[in-house]
Amino acid sequence: MLLLLQGFLLHNYYQLPLVPFASVLAGAGALAFGERLKSESSRRLALSGLAAVLALVSLFFGQDFVRSALQTDSRVVVNGLALGALVGPGRSLLVVDRHPQSVLYATDRRGFHRTEISMGELLDLERLGAEYLYVSKTSPSFAEAGFVALLLESRRLVAATNTWSLFELRPPRGGLDAAGAESGSEGDDDDSGGLGGEGDDDSAAEEAPEQDSVRSPSESLP
Repeated sequence: MLLLLQGFLLHNYYQLPLVPFASVLAGAGALAFGERLKSESSRRLALSGLAAVLALVSLFFGQDFVRSALQTDSRVVVNGLALGALVGPGRSLLVVDRHPQSVLYATDRRGFHRTEISMGELLDLERLGAEYLYVSKTSPSFAEAGFVALLLESRRLVAATNTWSLFELRPPRGGLDAAGAESGSEGDDDDSGGLGGEGDDDSAAEEAPEQDSVRSPSESLP
């Protein structure tokens, strides 16, 4: 029995090491099929037809594989440049995306990457030094209402589009409650508990309704 997990569907090039072994098995199966045919002419005709079908199928899927491998995901490049402009050099970024490693590499920033994340894991990564959170529409976390509500209540929204959002995380200076808010931190005396502090109405970007345009905060990020 051969079990292929989700990673093989997302990164199909992981299947390449299986090709030599699969070829041996396919050849053995073709030989066994040919030996069951009685006449030599029928055997040659059947094996030739089978080889032609396999070659055409392999060529069809092979072209699609090569074509997709040569295409550049413009979303990764554009979002990476935008994040690089919003997150200062030397700052730590947590990327939550379908291809988080690629996005993080495009930002030229150090940090962490996940395909999806929970609030508990976010708190752990904050303690490890994550300073900003980028979550995109390609991640299931983007559509989790509870997770997004907690972020909007306890973290400052730096920028947002219709496909991704960038939040500034809180440094691990004190205890953290279940909602991820910092206890006893300075500058959070107001009752809003949301984007927190003065000037948030200017710094938080509104979601773009039609295009993936970015609104950066009026004050520069540290």
